[in-house]
Amino acid sequence: MLRVARRKAEARGLNIKFIQGNALDMSFEEEFDAVTMFFSSIMYFDDSAIRELFNSVKRALRPGGVFIADFPCWFYGGNDGPIVWDERRGYERLVITDWREVEPAFQKLHFKRLVQIIRPNGETKAFFVDDELNIYTPREMRLMAEKYFKDVRIYGNLRRSLAPSDRRYWLVAVK
Repeated sequence: MLRVARRKAEARGLNIKFIQGNALDMSFEEEFDAVTMFFSSIMYFDDSAIRELFNSVKRALRPGGVFIADFPCWFYGGNDGPIVWDERRGYERLVITDWREVEPAFQKLHFKRLVQIIRPNGETKAFFVDDELNIYTPREMRLMAEKYFKDVRIYGNLRRSLAPSDRRYWLVAVK
């Protein structure tokens, strides 16, 4: 990903420094106005790792800086069966099948995804993802973040409120 980002930045004449590192161990001291963590990445961290993450992000942010992270509503839809996307992109067909298995007693979400890229000649490329994620409610995420940030808000579906139909939550925390 960094190689692609560097190539795109160079093609546009942008002077950007890309850094690969561990979010739990950032050595930055008040260097950023914002830190983001998207695509449900925060769900890969257990409670103790989230505390390390919040501490690391807080250290990296300037006063008034903002941390934004998203995480899904694990119970949205109540669908126990697979969810399938079948789309055509150019001459290829993309079929994605997702399954979710929830262990509420352990606050774990087993997320499985089969991705198939099918070309018109029948050639198929496929890969399978099987991840175990931690489940956090908006309240749990807010309570954890409040120990590190002065203002913490949780939004649902990019609105300034939460609703039972929310599919995604957004943590917005200000240092």
